[in-house]
Amino acid sequence: MNRIKIRYNIFMDNKIGVYQILNKVNGKKYIGSSSRCIHKRWQEHLFLLRNNKHHSQYLQNAWNKHGESSFMFEIIEETNIDLCIDREQYYMDLYKSIDRNCGYNIAPTAGSNLGFKHSQRTKDKMSEMQQGKNNNRYGTKHSSSTIQKMSYAQKGDKNHSFGKTRPENIKKKISNSLMGIKRSEETTQRMSNVKKGKNNPMYGKKQSVEHLIKRIKKLCKKIIRSDGKEFNSIKEAAVYMNCKYQSISQSLRKGYRCHGYTFNYKQGVKDD
Repeated sequence: MNRIKIRYNIFMDNKIGVYQILNKVNGKKYIGSSSRCIHKRWQEHLFLLRNNKHHSQYLQNAWNKHGESSFMFEIIEETNIDLCIDREQYYMDLYKSIDRNCGYNIAPTAGSNLGFKHSQRTKDKMSEMQQGKNNNRYGTKHSSSTIQKMSYAQKGDKNHSFGKTRPENIKKKISNSLMGIKRSEETTQRMSNVKKGKNNPMYGKKQSVEHLIKRIKKLCKKIIRSDGKEFNSIKEAAVYMNCKYQSISQSLRKGYRCHGYTFNYKQGVKDD
């Protein structure tokens, strides 16, 4: 087998800096940098390319097509550790190695995958690799103690959203993204079954007369939609909006959007 040509002897020194893998057939380049020994970094590239596992599919395809002997590895610039990424970016821009007509780099930002997008075909493959028996959690269940630990780790100030309030523009985006989504009958039935019988948090409990009176009063209070439209009750608003009573109630209590609108009591009485 014809082995790749390496310009001058880099095996004697622990050089750091920027390097290129040059295709001698068409002049295309892959630009990289190493803050440790460039020779070791090159050995990693070589191993991946020879085993058809390189992260740059463009470079891998060219390697498979033209053969190892058609490539040259060389150091472009020696530099210190702090400047490696900056100088790599400089040469990537200089040689336009992100351009498919000029090079084999897959991400426009040195030292980062920022700006890189997987193709739909790759996304489908990645998804398929995580489904069914291919998933490392397939057939396994968390123990009760593990579930409790996971729950505890997300409660109170341990939760990453604790004390944070979403900006209105984010709330609107979330609301808009959910508009028009319809659950299947199977999902709706499953959600219903979860709240039936002993699974319902109100199972076996009776509401006091005072609480029932309070609920009735709220049902009869007029509410106003964010666009100014008025309704005589939550039920009337729910029927008009073709949504659930709970959706209007949550909007009144927590400010959530329902079909892009928020609701308030006309007299300014809050739902508690």
